[in-house]
Amino acid sequence: MELWFVKAVAERELKRLPNYLDVTGEGELVHSELSGMQLGENETVIGVYENTPGEVEDSIVVTNLGLHLRQGSSWLPLEYTAIIKVVRPATKEEISGITVILNNGVEQFVPVRGARAQFRDSFSLLQFLMNVRQRKTG
Repeated sequence: MELWFVKAVAERELKRLPNYLDVTGEGELVHSELSGMQLGENETVIGVYENTPGEVEDSIVVTNLGLHLRQGSSWLPLEYTAIIKVVRPATKEEISGITVILNNGVEQFVPVRGARAQFRDSFSLLQFLMNVRQRKTG
């Protein structure tokens, strides 16, 4: 996925979230904070969503090629090209994250716990993934 495109979508959908940090251009600092995460070839970190501000645990790293979910002491990569469906929640109240269905049939829950007033951050991540996925398929 083109870096410029994913950065533009992240800027539009995620940057205003208090738990999201735009880390474009912070190189070494970012990589030292995200120890153990393996980036793919030509993969660039764009931002980090911290479910608990200041903590790496349960964080979501946004790159030009996909998301990396922190689960315990390891990272789970989810490539945008592997996401075949983003499942919308039934109601706004029940959403504490989103579910994506991968091309291997696995359903992966992505926890997104932040909120501002009545707006859940998970809706912004949902919109981000739908826009990136549309570029992949459209």
